[in-house]
Amino acid sequence: MADSKDITLKIDDRDVTVPPGTLVIEAARRMGIEVPSFCYYPGLSLQAACRMCLVEVEKAPKMQTACTLAAMPGMVVRTGTEQVRQARKAMLEFLLANPTAPTRAGSPKKNATSPNRNGLRRSTTTRPAASCVSGAFAFVTKEWTSRRSASGSAARNR
Repeated sequence: MADSKDITLKIDDRDVTVPPGTLVIEAARRMGIEVPSFCYYPGLSLQAACRMCLVEVEKAPKMQTACTLAAMPGMVVRTGTEQVRQARKAMLEFLLANPTAPTRAGSPKKNATSPNRNGLRRSTTTRPAASCVSGAFAFVTKEWTSRRSASGSAARNR
């Protein structure tokens, strides 16, 4: 039974009830909806560095990252629209074409204090985007394999 404090939102036209503070990516996973992400790991700090988890949120002016977006009551989220697919494809191409692009998704390199654009110093952790490539490769391979098997079964059924 849902707790009276639980939040109900809609993801891909299906209602889901989650505890307050649940991220949209986790709510989608509870429903069996896969939202790709290379920089999100439960229990680690939120990064939104890879931008692969972009989703459309009704009444939001632009796409949002599901790995940093907390579920809100009445929220309507779409994970599989053409605009979302195109944005994810563009981000994947960027990550693969720019293997030295920095992401803040935990790494072997640690810059204890790096100045930001305002000259303030804060602790940062960086790693090259190449470290995301293994995740990207797995995602691309899975997509390619599923499309190939689907087209192969269609050819066999002719």
